[in-house]
Amino acid sequence: MTKIICFGDSWAYGAELQNPQFTEHPFVHWVANEINLPYVNYGEQGASLGIILYKIVKQITNIKKQDIVLVVIPPDTRWYDENEREGFHSLMNWRRDDYFKSLNNKTVEWFKYHHAIFVYTIQKILDDIGCYYIMAHNYGQIDEIKKFNLRVDYSKFLSEIDLTNLLSEVPHDWQSYADRYVDGPLYNHEFSGKYFEGCVNHPNELGHKRIAELFLEKYKHDNQK
Repeated sequence: MTKIICFGDSWAYGAELQNPQFTEHPFVHWVANEINLPYVNYGEQGASLGIILYKIVKQITNIKKQDIVLVVIPPDTRWYDENEREGFHSLMNWRRDDYFKSLNNKTVEWFKYHHAIFVYTIQKILDDIGCYYIMAHNYGQIDEIKKFNLRVDYSKFLSEIDLTNLLSEVPHDWQSYADRYVDGPLYNHEFSGKYFEGCVNHPNELGHKRIAELFLEKYKHDNQK
């Protein structure tokens, strides 16, 4: 049976929604509701792209050719680690000691390079499976990864515009989080408008419904070809 599988960070999980998955719902719920399919949401708050890739790898045998996969790409300065107690886990500015230890004087370029490699690898895995998928980045400009000349299929992205700018009334001009804060986003941005009302730095449920509409528009357009 065809199902929808969602991977991503807090935007996929539904951070700041009331009782996510039960009272208020993230965008994958509204996509699945519209096309009458079951769904699984592997969104995780604070997830780095390395951890999202790890989750996709773990689910390879459960992703079928007929499935629809939605992937939210998080900020490029998040990283990840692994140890016996926690397994694979994301590193971000709220774990400052571990995060700065992992940096070891790495530059912005290091983050951008790995971000490009992760995007390419995710696409290669899903292309090998043969399933339909859409990727969307929640911050920054996806153009930043083009300079590495990987065969990334940009037609698989919802838009070259990030989700924040698609939803916000105030334009955001960041190139990359790494350009602004090498220790990750500090959540001091002015998210504005009806799609963020009542939340600090994530969409409200109306915003998730709008994201679902955008995904569905692309899905229907791609499947009319």
